Amino acid sequence: AFMLDVGGDINTTGNFRVNGSVLSSGIGGSGTTNYIPIFTAATTIGTSTIYQSSGSVGIGTTTPTGLLTIATGTTNALVASNAGYIGIGTTTPIGLLHIATGTTNALVVSAAGNIGIGTTSPSSIFSVAGASLFGGNITATGTLTVSSTSTFAGATFSGNVGIGTTTPAQLLTVDGNLLVTGTTTFNGIAYKW
Repeated sequence: AFMLDVGGDINTTGNFRVNGSVLSSGIGGSGTTNYIPIFTAATTIGTSTIYQSSGSVGIGTTTPTGLLTIATGTTNALVASNAGYIGIGTTTPIGLLHIATGTTNALVVSAAGNIGIGTTSPSSIFSVAGASLFGGNITATGTLTVSSTSTFAGATFSGNVGIGTTTPAQLLTVDGNLLVTGTTTFNGIAYKW
């Protein structure tokens, strides 16, 4: 509640004071329709860069595509959609977080919480589409499934490894043809292929 709340006109014959100081010139200025006003000086109102239209707010843009759109130049840098999704580099985010670079979808966090890199529909906790390079160690405490052609240089595995099977019964189980070049040693006996 306010000490004074007036629903009509007020006429004063004395000074109008704010915190004890006389407001001599009043507050004035002009603005632009739909722009949020900003104080440009102590008693002057001007136009800010924040634009409001139909419940959406644009910063640096007059055409917000979601609840909040922040634009740099002609590019929408950040969009908060009506569905609560955040888009960076895209005006139409398709997940909780959607980062795009140009026409490439760099990263998507789906509504289910799955993370996709190079894919807009991650089907598991972490999905990567395309070539990947890992410069450090990768530790998988569950099943590690690798499809297509893969190279493991200096890899160390504990437990059973399956090639062409998801249920290896031995340390190494190969389901399919095997191409071996060089020398292979079985039980201490070397075989040259």
